[in-house]
Amino acid sequence: MENTDEVVSHAINLMALLGWTVGGAAVGVAVAVVILLLTLLLSRRSRTLNAFRRRTRAPFLATLLFVGALTGYSLADVPETSGLYLAVKHGLLLAVIACLGWFFYASCGLLQDVTHARLRRDARDAQRMQTQSQVLQRVLQTIVVIATLVVMLLTFPAARAPLASLLGAAGIVSVVTGLAAQSTLGNMFAGIQLAFTDAIRVGDTVTVSVGGTEEVGVIEELTLTYVVLRIWNERRVLLPSNYFTGQAFENWTRTGADQLGKVEIHFDWPVPMAQIRQEVQRILVESELWDHRTWNVQMTDSLGTSATVRVVLSAATPGDRWDLECEVREKLVAWACREIPWALPRLRTVPEEVHVVNRDVSDQRVAELAEDLQRITAANSHQDSAEIPVQDDAVAARDPLHAARLRASRRKAKQARRRSVLHRPAGPPQAPTALDSTRVITDPTMVAGDLAPAHRSTPDPTATASLADTDGDGTRLYSGSADAEARRALFAGPGEDVIRQREETIVMQALDARGQIPPPPEGDSDGKRPKAQKETSDD
Repeated sequence: MENTDEVVSHAINLMALLGWTVGGAAVGVAVAVVILLLTLLLSRRSRTLNAFRRRTRAPFLATLLFVGALTGYSLADVPETSGLYLAVKHGLLLAVIACLGWFFYASCGLLQDVTHARLRRDARDAQRMQTQSQVLQRVLQTIVVIATLVVMLLTFPAARAPLASLLGAAGIVSVVTGLAAQSTLGNMFAGIQLAFTDAIRVGDTVTVSVGGTEEVGVIEELTLTYVVLRIWNERRVLLPSNYFTGQAFENWTRTGADQLGKVEIHFDWPVPMAQIRQEVQRILVESELWDHRTWNVQMTDSLGTSATVRVVLSAATPGDRWDLECEVREKLVAWACREIPWALPRLRTVPEEVHVVNRDVSDQRVAELAEDLQRITAANSHQDSAEIPVQDDAVAARDPLHAARLRASRRKAKQARRRSVLHRPAGPPQAPTALDSTRVITDPTMVAGDLAPAHRSTPDPTATASLADTDGDGTRLYSGSADAEARRALFAGPGEDVIRQREETIVMQALDARGQIPPPPEGDSDGKRPKAQKETSDD
């Protein structure tokens, strides 16, 4: 009989405990629904509150559900001290802690919503806030996860002493952890440094070294441990955050997106610099890519077999600079081939005649040839060749070939003497000048050869019309099509407002260092803000 009463008593206590638990959970859900409805009504006037409600409604509902269940379970007047009762109560407590961690983890995402709201209204601070909010959100979420795990471990009595010892030895643990995860922690701190020092922002155009080559790209994403770089051919390069804190890199849009470009072309020594300057000026004036800021043409090198002519030009964005460089190079080369072909680079060679003697001439033979040469150039060499009997020459008698050479040389000398007498000038002889051995050729038809026509004429009108009718596709990488314009906007930098804000920040920092910060405007000294500013911040 006593066993039956005891079973009935346990059943009644279990039903009461279950009722209290379910009732408490229902009350918690009801309270959560009421609060969510109130926030729904209030969020119609505030986008920040609406974003907070959307992000936290699920964890908020789960948190109040388990809080109500734990409260009802604890308020149940049931004399139950078994192990199962305590285990269920501890499980509900862990669920409440986990839901609270979920709630705070989701609340950290509110930073991104605030950034996007500011991005739509105030583009001046949007890039900086977006970069910093991404890093700050990840840091806060990491802290929330670690804190939630620590609190859950502290609910176990057996884990309190080891955890307290572990926290007490935090110095040793931090040293060991730092040595084991040096690169990871270094990237994390580097990411925080990049976010809050404003070295780079999302949208900046930078130049980095990847695999030994220089790559130009746009900062697409800035995380806690790595940076995503989108380069010009739409590839993504992931670089650790400590790359930008430990190595030098170029930030093309740090204080402005305008740039100077250069085009180098090699010409021959007689290059007409004045004509090239006129043609470059005409090309730049006719191009919409030039920002009319600066340009010049200079001869920067004259080593080797050619002269280097450099054209410096300016453009508003890196994309415009690249397209303008290519356009100037193409048009200037075409003009040079058409108008000044004699100034194109060329390689000069001097042929050298080499006569190979295969016969081995002995010393006696050399002496005989020397005697013959002396006899030919003697004083009586002006006489007729018939007066010198070849048959009496001892050498010619032995060598018929040598006799023929002697006769030919005498005949040639006789002809030369006759020509000198016929073409001798009437006046006194003139001394030769240095220009007699060198002739400067300036006629393009004589120098250019096949490159220039003998008689320059106007271009073929049909060919000119066919070239003018083309739509220009394929001539530019950053303009001329929808995709190219999008690429141009991508490489245009974070915007003029961001650059102006950076300059103002530098000025304010300099004034702060000198103690010359101007006083705040009226309405800020008493802690009150203007009405328009207050309404903007409330949103």
